[in-house]
Amino acid sequence: MGNLPSTPVPRHCTCSTDIFEYFNVRKQPANAVTAQGPAPPHVPRPENEVARFVDSWNSYIHPRAVEFLPENGRKGILNLIARSTSKGTDPILGDGTDNCVHWYGETKPEDGFDQPVVEFRKPGEDVVTTTFVSRVLVFFFATDESFELLMSYPKAPFARACGRVDCVLLCHVSMDPP
Repeated sequence: MGNLPSTPVPRHCTCSTDIFEYFNVRKQPANAVTAQGPAPPHVPRPENEVARFVDSWNSYIHPRAVEFLPENGRKGILNLIARSTSKGTDPILGDGTDNCVHWYGETKPEDGFDQPVVEFRKPGEDVVTTTFVSRVLVFFFATDESFELLMSYPKAPFARACGRVDCVLLCHVSMDPP
């Protein structure tokens, strides 16, 4: 992929009523697919690509995340996401296909599976917080309507429509209740 997508501003940002409408995601029960299989080998992004993706993704962040975390905190998390996914993939904007974006970063056992997580410090706190990547992506990029619905679910990683626990593609987050 190398270059950032040249698509218009995705509607999954703050101007959308459904973060998944833009991607035309098939609605299916979260437990419909449980295929795991091995992820392809991790192909690290070059430093210049990491920086380009972080800058691009940062421009789509919802105001709630801008108010909560200072820019260096947001960019730090986006940098970690860029480094923990492979070159040629885009977990935020996608690549025009329905292909999963596999996580190669830190994980935490949850419900018998190793779930993708990020660690960061909340403003004004000295303690490091561990949060599921799917929840961070929704906090950063979901519309208010989608965010409110998903935040009403238990504090656990969100199910993925693809069924893969290592997938961090934003449009694979399932809106179905757990």
